[in-house]
Amino acid sequence: MESLQSSLEINWWKEIQGHSLAQGDYLEGCPIPILPEDFDPIAGVDTEFTIEKHNIIILSHSCDLANTKVRFVVVCPVYTLQQIKAALPAQYSKLSSWEPVRRGQVEGWHMISGFSGSRDNTASLIVDFKQVHTLPLGFLNKFAGNFETRSRLISPYVERLSQSFARFFMRIGLSCEILPFK
Repeated sequence: MESLQSSLEINWWKEIQGHSLAQGDYLEGCPIPILPEDFDPIAGVDTEFTIEKHNIIILSHSCDLANTKVRFVVVCPVYTLQQIKAALPAQYSKLSSWEPVRRGQVEGWHMISGFSGSRDNTASLIVDFKQVHTLPLGFLNKFAGNFETRSRLISPYVERLSQSFARFFMRIGLSCEILPFK
């Protein structure tokens, strides 16, 4: 029975140490500056902004991070199913409502496995591609160094995340489609 149980466990993550960054790195409670919607850079007036803390995942390519070919790192927030269910109870109160998200059919969301290593899909996480942020590479290196250990998405799951992110940004909205055949 134990061998059957272990075959059901698939871990998408590995634990890492240090401050080096790679695509698929998960960072808890990362501060993200948010400008107000009415920010006017022309006015030249000092503007107050807020700092929100989000669990994030890095989407910039590992080779660009390792070779410091970028000054700013692309990140997106990561939410638990419970967080989304609390924010959108009408749409996501039933487990069956998560199936289109799991299949990749909900635009702007990508579901990844939780950290437990079990096949419990209710522990899954949602990456929100509709909230893209960039943070300075030096800042994120220092922030990542604050963790004794942290999680990194492993291959092929990190490539699947990258592909999903690319599909979301490369989509093309047409003003007029070819009419359906009847």
